Amino acid sequence: MSRVLIVSNRLPVTVERGDGGGFTVVRSAGGLATGLSGTHCGADSVWIGYPGELRGLRKAEVRELNARFAEQRLVPVTVSAEEIRKYYEGYSNG
Repeated sequence: MSRVLIVSNRLPVTVERGDGGGFTVVRSAGGLATGLSGTHCGADSVWIGYPGELRGLRKAEVRELNARFAEQRLVPVTVSAEEIRKYYEGYSNG
């Protein structure tokens, strides 16, 4: 079977900050994430998208987070606040 590339505005996970300063990566419950989860989990696939706001992470935390993304075949794409405002909030949802 061929490799499947899933490209969406957001990755199918949410990064949550813990009270102790760490973080967890949890599956998102959104419609697209739910609808394509079977394809992503059952195929040779890579999911490409924005991981959400990750400011304030130390370099070691970024490395750990990227390792977790890689384990789940997720490729994060950095998006600036201006790009979010102009594309997602402006063009897409406007």
